[in-house]
Amino acid sequence: MITARATFGSAERLESVRRVFIALALVLVSCGELQPAAQALAPASPSPTPLPIGVVDPKPLIQEATRLNGGVLRVDDVAAKLVSSADYMGAATVAGPSVNVPATVWVIAIIGDIRQTWGLLPTPNSQCKLSAYRAATGEIWSTSEGSLAMCQPYFARSLTPPDAPLHCAPTTYDNGVPATYGFSETRPGRFSFTSIRDDVWRQPTTVSGAFLERATQGTVAYEDAFCLKAFVRPGPATETLLGSGVGAIIPRVLPQPQQAIWLRGYHAVSGSADSAGHIDVVVEPKAGYEWAFFDWHALVPGGGYVMFRFNDAAGREILPWRLANGP
Repeated sequence: MITARATFGSAERLESVRRVFIALALVLVSCGELQPAAQALAPASPSPTPLPIGVVDPKPLIQEATRLNGGVLRVDDVAAKLVSSADYMGAATVAGPSVNVPATVWVIAIIGDIRQTWGLLPTPNSQCKLSAYRAATGEIWSTSEGSLAMCQPYFARSLTPPDAPLHCAPTTYDNGVPATYGFSETRPGRFSFTSIRDDVWRQPTTVSGAFLERATQGTVAYEDAFCLKAFVRPGPATETLLGSGVGAIIPRVLPQPQQAIWLRGYHAVSGSADSAGHIDVVVEPKAGYEWAFFDWHALVPGGGYVMFRFNDAAGREILPWRLANGP
């Protein structure tokens, strides 16, 4: 089994697009039947015209993909589409040289409730699952789980949900590693920020359907864009999805691409680091939104994972620490 590299907009983070390419035949063990709501669906075949020569009928593939197994908990809608493997993977995904890439695949797109089937950290259930079958043989080749936007190319109707009230999870954000983790080496000493601010920004109360199509409530992108008061990511010119969710005015001219502390209702005053990956940032409350840019490579010369702690002028922690990583 070979995992391909894929980027679906850098904000989807890790929540992003997940594709697993299977180099050998995979034996699927099916169990269970569709729930009554799903049984009422009537998936149409991709085209009433005869199938191309050498292409299998997709109907059995639809039946296989929509059975309640392999992470599919509920099926709300399904579509099938014959596409080239290049169109399925997209320009940002590169298959390894040892992967036998088919010319065409049947993509079975499922909208519903999809349980996480891989990854170390738990994530909210997905709304879309893609199963790609070799068009010539009907063998499963690739699966993906993600947002409604991932399923949109396979449906004629719009999958964009309506706007919804903002809802932030009451639980503490999980950095994924303990505070005692062995962080990467940092260059000790003080460092400065280049701050870009929108002082008239106020917290939105509604999340647009366009954002929810790409990141649902509870995902990392949702929490970053609407809930966390401080986190470290590249700037809004790179993290366009996050920038659209935050809703702050983004100047045309920004510092060169580098990391930034995204601050909701706070201002970064100064920063300092030890040599063991612990970075202290003095912050103070200030209405508005701020991107505090800094030189990542000067601070973390070898790249890797580091800890950002947010303190007041007296050294007391006033915001939860955040994990950050970079090259």
